[in-house]
Amino acid sequence: MFGDEFELFECYRPGGLHPVHLGEIYKARYEIVYKLGWGTHATIWMARDLVSERFVCLKFIAANASRDSREERILRFLEERKTGLSPGGDQCHVIELYDSFESTSANGTHLVIVQNLVAPLRVWRPSKKEELGLLARHLIHGLAFLHSNGVAHIDLHASNIGYKVQLTEEDFGTLPKLEEYAFKDLNTDVKWTSQFPRCWYKHEDWDEMHAERDTPDKCFQIFDFGHATASSLGDASVSPLLPFHEPPEMRLAKERPIHHKVDLWAVGCLVFAWEFHDLFDRMFVRTKRDYVRQLLCIEDSLPERWQDLGDAALASVPPARDQQFAGLSWAEIPCCNCTIFGFGSQEPLETRTDHVNACKDFVLKLLALDPARRSEASDLFAHPYLQSLE
Repeated sequence: MFGDEFELFECYRPGGLHPVHLGEIYKARYEIVYKLGWGTHATIWMARDLVSERFVCLKFIAANASRDSREERILRFLEERKTGLSPGGDQCHVIELYDSFESTSANGTHLVIVQNLVAPLRVWRPSKKEELGLLARHLIHGLAFLHSNGVAHIDLHASNIGYKVQLTEEDFGTLPKLEEYAFKDLNTDVKWTSQFPRCWYKHEDWDEMHAERDTPDKCFQIFDFGHATASSLGDASVSPLLPFHEPPEMRLAKERPIHHKVDLWAVGCLVFAWEFHDLFDRMFVRTKRDYVRQLLCIEDSLPERWQDLGDAALASVPPARDQQFAGLSWAEIPCCNCTIFGFGSQEPLETRTDHVNACKDFVLKLLALDPARRSEASDLFAHPYLQSLE
């Protein structure tokens, strides 16, 4: 019954997650109405804001993680930087911070962050190049806003990008009812204490109802800044969590990363996946040798300071393994039947050779192996690839 459906019991412990129940009201303002998701360090809930009369997202951070969390501080800093900017600018593509407060449970004191609702990209499936173009442009503009203010997201992937949702009461009434389980029905020998929820809710992809809507005015946003860093606030360290799209300076060379360059590498991987297929899939790129060989499909040679590492990796596996390696060749990328794989859709996008070539150039500017050579987000606003998607 647990796994992907529910939080693990061990997440609810002193220093762990905050027990939350439907119907509870926090700060005399936020009524919990729906469960959106969970992770090791937080649970995500939809709430009805009784003051503004809108639906919002509440992120309850685990007590231990709350003490050292930089997320609220970074989001508040970004909100200050948004002040006075023209509506519709780059700042629109970063999630909004509405409020924050502390809540005490049997497991400790928890930071609670209140934000706008976002539907993650794991639900939305682009069906034509115009939609993909909107997504790519918004993502680049959002990163430009972050990086110009000294903020790096660090862990950018499809589940941390989404589009802003303004849910009405009518929309809310159409959401599927959450499956609810009393603690005693969970078939466990663990005895209930106040550190656990009284009821457990199986969260639903509540935003599935939005996935197929033809809404050309979608506003895509970057969210989940739990592992972000802000040099402008004096942050010098990177979260110990490895990024989902780990760049070669970290995965191969174990160098101290240039923070915002990690984001640019991630965008290159994402765009390539949306257009063609996943890069550096760990199911197929299982050894350092595999990884180096795929890097060498992107550029002819590694940066000079990594040459010894590359040579050692290439010599680490018997030549017989070469027969099993299925690396990426840019020459093999289809030019007439571009397909999106990243969202489970295999509907071909109408495309042209010039579009695919522009995409290759765009991606290569982001996937430069030497992080110092990766293009800045603001330098890509007028790139032909983004123009070809309009």
